[in-house]
Amino acid sequence: MESHDQQTRLPHSCDIRRLGLSPDEITSIETICQRHINTIYRICCNGQWYVLKCIARPEMSTELLAYRLLLQERVPVLPHRAGENALLLEDLAHSEVWRMAEEADMAREETGRAIAEWYRRFHDAGRRLLARQTPGLDSLQRETDRVTATSVRSLPTRLALRNVRVVDWAAEQVEQIVRAIHRLPQTLNYNDFHWSNLAMRRSGRQEGIVFDYHLLGVGMAYSDCRNVVSSLLGRARDAFHETYGETSELERLLDAPVAILHALLQAAESTRLPRWAGPLIDMIDNGTFERELRAALDAIGRE
Repeated sequence: MESHDQQTRLPHSCDIRRLGLSPDEITSIETICQRHINTIYRICCNGQWYVLKCIARPEMSTELLAYRLLLQERVPVLPHRAGENALLLEDLAHSEVWRMAEEADMAREETGRAIAEWYRRFHDAGRRLLARQTPGLDSLQRETDRVTATSVRSLPTRLALRNVRVVDWAAEQVEQIVRAIHRLPQTLNYNDFHWSNLAMRRSGRQEGIVFDYHLLGVGMAYSDCRNVVSSLLGRARDAFHETYGETSELERLLDAPVAILHALLQAAESTRLPRWAGPLIDMIDNGTFERELRAALDAIGRE
């Protein structure tokens, strides 16, 4: 099929010539999705398959920033070519080296170890980059930015929570917990781990690379690890902890109530209540959240 006959065409602003490809050699273009400031395509060019991200507002792209900084810090990333407003990645469905992870991988010991190795290098790099006050990092957000007294007070109405008393008390206390979190060591946070954002080496020593960095942010290492572990099962979870090493108990205590509130704020933005929000609402009602909140406040008193 001629590239000029494609039903889906690349935007004129996405110049693939700068990525080393010729538009005349494209034989297939498929739109995968359009989200955030990116439109993502699967293309075949000169017999090779790629995933192409065309970025409408490159000045706002955490993807381009992330690939540049992680490559600089020797954190493993997928083979890619980066332009001013586009990112070209090898299509994992056709790669001879890498494959897309599967849900079943989340229970495998070797997966847990591979993910932990990647995250340890990622967090070490994040600490170095923040210590050097690397340009661009000041644009990254923190999940704690959304957890304010005002936003927390809105939760009972938005989610029909029954235990209004404990939410109002949390609103009075949460900002001092957030300030305490910001006083602790910070690093880069991936923020939204899922098996569909993980590439695994097809053969040889098991190695994993986490990709898709549009939610890259700043936070505590523990918060990122907690996010990963929630997706792992059995030996994969144990192997992650064994390989990554110890995390801070103080970070764990301060993270717990803030993470619950942040997740509930996310749920409140959905048109339909997500299934995962049910257990969090139960924590508000059954006293679990209040215990986590008291533990965090006690920890601040011990600083």
